[in-house]
Amino acid sequence: MKSPSAAHRRHRLRQFALCSTALSVSLLAGSVAMAAAPAAGSLPGAFSTNVNGTTYQGTGSTATIAIGGTTAPTGPSVIQFGGTALATPVTPTDTTTGKALASATNAGFSSGAGSSLTLTNSAAAEPTLINDQSGSASQIYGSVDASALGGPLFIANANGVVVGAGGSINTPTKGVGLIGFAQDSGTFYGTGTGAGTISVSSSSVAPTLGTGAVSIAAGGITGDGPVLVAGNGAINVGVAPAGGLDIVSGYGFSTSATSVAPTATTAFSGTSSSVTLTGGSSAAPTEIASLSAAGNVTNSGVTDFTDAAAVPGPAGTGAGAPTINGAFSNTGVAYVGNDFQAGSITNAGQLNDAGGTLNATGLTGATSGADITNTGVINESTASLTLNAGKTGTAGAATGNFTNSGVIAFTTAAASGIDSLTVDAANIDFAGSVTRTFTGATAPTALSSTNALSVLTLKAFYAPATGANVQGVVDYGSTIYSHFSVTGQAVRILSGGLYDPTGALDTINVGTGTATDPFAKNAKLGYNLSVFPKAMIQAGSVVINGSKSGTTSSGSNLNLDGVVSTQMTGGGAIQVTANNINGNAGGGFALNDGQDLFLTFSGNINNPNGASAAGSSDFRYNYVPVAVANASAGGAGTVNLHLFGPTNSTTTAQNVNILVNGNVAVNGTAATATLPTATTPITPAASYVNNHLVLQATGNVMTTGAFYWPGLLYLNTVASMSNPTQLSTSGSISLGGALSNILPAFSTGGTGIFLETNNLNLNGNTVTTSNNSWVNFASAKIASAFSLTQASNFFWGYKDAVTPTVTELGVQQLPTADFQP
Repeated sequence: MKSPSAAHRRHRLRQFALCSTALSVSLLAGSVAMAAAPAAGSLPGAFSTNVNGTTYQGTGSTATIAIGGTTAPTGPSVIQFGGTALATPVTPTDTTTGKALASATNAGFSSGAGSSLTLTNSAAAEPTLINDQSGSASQIYGSVDASALGGPLFIANANGVVVGAGGSINTPTKGVGLIGFAQDSGTFYGTGTGAGTISVSSSSVAPTLGTGAVSIAAGGITGDGPVLVAGNGAINVGVAPAGGLDIVSGYGFSTSATSVAPTATTAFSGTSSSVTLTGGSSAAPTEIASLSAAGNVTNSGVTDFTDAAAVPGPAGTGAGAPTINGAFSNTGVAYVGNDFQAGSITNAGQLNDAGGTLNATGLTGATSGADITNTGVINESTASLTLNAGKTGTAGAATGNFTNSGVIAFTTAAASGIDSLTVDAANIDFAGSVTRTFTGATAPTALSSTNALSVLTLKAFYAPATGANVQGVVDYGSTIYSHFSVTGQAVRILSGGLYDPTGALDTINVGTGTATDPFAKNAKLGYNLSVFPKAMIQAGSVVINGSKSGTTSSGSNLNLDGVVSTQMTGGGAIQVTANNINGNAGGGFALNDGQDLFLTFSGNINNPNGASAAGSSDFRYNYVPVAVANASAGGAGTVNLHLFGPTNSTTTAQNVNILVNGNVAVNGTAATATLPTATTPITPAASYVNNHLVLQATGNVMTTGAFYWPGLLYLNTVASMSNPTQLSTSGSISLGGALSNILPAFSTGGTGIFLETNNLNLNGNTVTTSNNSWVNFASAKIASAFSLTQASNFFWGYKDAVTPTVTELGVQQLPTADFQP
């Protein structure tokens, strides 16, 4: 056991800013059920002992128990109250009269307020056991001075040991142990292997062991010796022993003959014991030397767990971090380290972590509830913090949720982003804030583009006992600057944003189908990614990894009321794979001039509510916005749009409506196809239904190379994002290759091509539509001009269904009547 030095405590104060207001160290009212306190001035009554010559003398309310009298004992000493009497009975006597000491009226080892009892054993280095078998708790409301004992002192009572308000024990140098378990006196003072030791067998069960509370009120321990508190009932400690504190709650354990520190421990089955810590101060935290708790641990004081190690289990196993098998709850100040873990972790105070990992493991036998909840402040002094709610990477482990509405504050030695934050949980609700404090600074600094974390990883999934990992829900409502990766069946960016100022590639990984929100923010989640209004995802490159629909999956559905952006220095591309992609007028995508937008889809890309939201019924309002930052030389910038879809395996038409605020250069990869020329017919890979593509821009619309879309194709240059029905006077449509929308097996109309612009540039390329459709222009004048001067560039297609035995029919020139204004 080591006594914490003042320098050690000052070091802790440098690491973390503590509140200056003193915390209450009084015991929780009603937390310990006990009989009425002993009468004021009363002392323990008669006892028996194994040491000849022992005397018990005093005057009034002051007395001394001299073990062996003037002769030091040659072995372990026992002072026993009640039970089967030991060899030597001792009666308290008044030193002035020689008669019975009137104040010694308590049947067990109990004393009233104002009393004073001293224990001596001629400085012998042998252990002493006060074994209270009176049938009532040992209640100490007076002072007990055991500093003259040369060995450790144990006070054992199966009905509990209480150091009440105003009571105190001045510890021996070797420490004092308050034991809420029954002990055998003969074993303790015998000559066998158990002599001088406390032993509680894990094979014993209550009430054999006892379930009495063990409590120490504020000021209840003086002296520099260590303190052991052990029991199978409630443990309440409202003091910060100078020699440190060992706690064993709901465990079998043993000690040596020279120390109160516990050795090997084994948890009892089905225990519900609990530990409450209310003591300590910013100047003198309660130093936990070891902790083995089978039940819950609650801290409302100032407690330092960083030096605590789990007492080894059988064959020396289990050494390391403290053992808390129940819930850990902190409303005070707690210092933790060494991969701190508990069944669940709740912080509503200040949790100062120096270990880098907080683990919630779940209660024994439970399949859920391994939660980590932070509504206070988590101060992190390492370069990285990992929060494991449920050990999600371990198959069959209890699942847990992570909830943060407080602050996670990193302390770092440099102004650059070197800190990382990882959350593994079945579900994640990440609100609150993350800050960084530079070494030497007096206050935390909010994250920004110049004060960013290194990496943020949010993973919402768990591993069942059998089968594949199960993805959960991520509800995000913070603002964090960091390289990031987010994974969940459903990911919701509710407010704030994810910002990577490094220009790196960042990922959002989502699942398929509907999800249930465990945080009661919405019962059913139909979207696998939702970016709420005014929220943002921004990085150099963004990859949204969903999936297209198929025979075994409904695919991923996205809703962008907020913005997915690469509008930053060093930006690259946005890549999206999904089933449906919805985007409202205030959301969508934002890119720099010359950047690429890759959309791989199997459903729709549109805003089905756009027209009604604008008070219109015009389909041109149903667009997903794409904002392009202006080119460096001025004017509208250009986005390179890559459409990987639609699919030819669906019987449902797919609708795509995209409006670019700027210029758009599009290429289509709907199918592998040889596009038609004046002499070569189309040879599509398969037939499609009549899919609709509406591609609009406030600048120019361009195709890069040959472009094929299977179905209605509507290209439009508009005056503004707010009114896509008004044609632009300056925008143009330019073809970079052959353009076709033929549906070979489609036998009805409505599959035409719309070239809605005042400035159309074919650049010598052909335009081909189905033979039951037409080409539409912005005005009759433009239609007439193209039918007269460039009719040879416009072609009819064919429909294979008319002549099933003929694979391909020749391409025919489009009739003048099919040039529609």
